[in-house]
Amino acid sequence: MKQKLLGIAFIFIALQCAGGNIYQKIYINKGMMTGADTTLFPALAFNSTSAFSQENTRINLKPGDSLHLWVVNNDSDAHFIRAQGFGMVYGMKKGDSLLCTFSFSKEGVYILYDRGSNNKFSYLGLATMICVSNSTKNNFYWNIKEQEKSYNKTLANDSPVNWKKYLPDYFTINSRSYPVLQKDTAALVKGKVGDTIRIFVANTGISMHAMHFHGFHTKAIFCSDANMIGWQKDTWNMKPMQTFILEMIPDKPGMYPVHDHNLVTLTGGGRYPNGMMVMMEITK
Repeated sequence: MKQKLLGIAFIFIALQCAGGNIYQKIYINKGMMTGADTTLFPALAFNSTSAFSQENTRINLKPGDSLHLWVVNNDSDAHFIRAQGFGMVYGMKKGDSLLCTFSFSKEGVYILYDRGSNNKFSYLGLATMICVSNSTKNNFYWNIKEQEKSYNKTLANDSPVNWKKYLPDYFTINSRSYPVLQKDTAALVKGKVGDTIRIFVANTGISMHAMHFHGFHTKAIFCSDANMIGWQKDTWNMKPMQTFILEMIPDKPGMYPVHDHNLVTLTGGGRYPNGMMVMMEITK
């Protein structure tokens, strides 16, 4: 169902309306991702402007909000946009734009992604987080993902790949790797002893990851697998397309790492430590 930009574009000038109607505009952009060792490879992303950035734009909402999302396709391929948990799939051809509407009644993390072409486009980067919560402070966000640069190049050239032989060599949180990731204020957990800290997590890759916390256990107050809600652990096995809200109340100060327990994920292009690791900085 295609809708043109004419007549209603004015509502998308960064407008946040009262009454639970949230209007936002995003672009599907193509560009080159920079790996941890400065290697470049093709990627896609949902961005807030028409300029490519390898980090996807996150969307933050409150329970009860309706999201009116205007999507502009700057890519040369057709795309099929879906929000996790919603049946509607929005198809769009190259150069098209369309309006997607989703209503969120409950707190949670939902993945907005391209569901077409055998994982090709979500793998290349079209998978971002919609975070729904009443919490307004001490919130941090991890979009975890892995990629194999040769697969990016092959898929970008419209050639098939064998997913059974997939051996990723770059591992990111919010499209960044350690140590550059330490400059990402959305990912770097900072708080005080006694604070209630929430970490919104989505595994938008196609591999399982095991995020391990040093120093503290965390509690799942939301998980897309409802059976895990209420669990308290220091290591979380996260399946592809699985999402969490993890809550912790630190009881001691210090610097504590969080990393994937599969140690290859702490590398980038074979170099250590250039992968999926972030620090937590807790003060008195």
